[in-house]
Amino acid sequence: MPLKALVESAPVYAWDMEEADRSKSFKCPHCPDDLILVLPTHSIIKHFRHKNNEAHGEPETPEHLAGKQFIVNCLKNVGFDAEPEVRIDGHICDVLAKVKHREIPIEFQCSPIAIDEYVDRINTYGDESRWLLGTHFFNHATTFKVVEKKYRDGDFMGIGVSDFYKKTYNIQRI
Repeated sequence: MPLKALVESAPVYAWDMEEADRSKSFKCPHCPDDLILVLPTHSIIKHFRHKNNEAHGEPETPEHLAGKQFIVNCLKNVGFDAEPEVRIDGHICDVLAKVKHREIPIEFQCSPIAIDEYVDRINTYGDESRWLLGTHFFNHATTFKVVEKKYRDGDFMGIGVSDFYKKTYNIQRI
């Protein structure tokens, strides 16, 4: 369930869409498929879905969708460039932050991930990547931290999304 689509090759975001936007022609930024705007009436966040019901990966939880939007907004509020759902080689990272001419892939992990997939993403994203944990993993992070230390020499950004909000306001833009 992507948050980003293309309209005439320009990126648009589900959180900016309204009922009047439903008539637009939305394209997936990662494949040639058409997307449909989903404007729910209750607890689900605005998003796009593939018209042919083919998705890039697992369905996303409301926490994951809201978290990606929250991370983008936090970074933009303190003056950083941030883009949701950016393809990096064979993966689509949740958010790509641009800080001082560096690109920092950010993953917001809300569901189980196989160790091989995790290691592949770390190898693809490089040393700049950061992982934020959703509610369940943040509350039960002991195992995840050990795995992280094994592959990243303990350079672990083990914070939950609400703590991320607080920390972004302590960043000084350089």
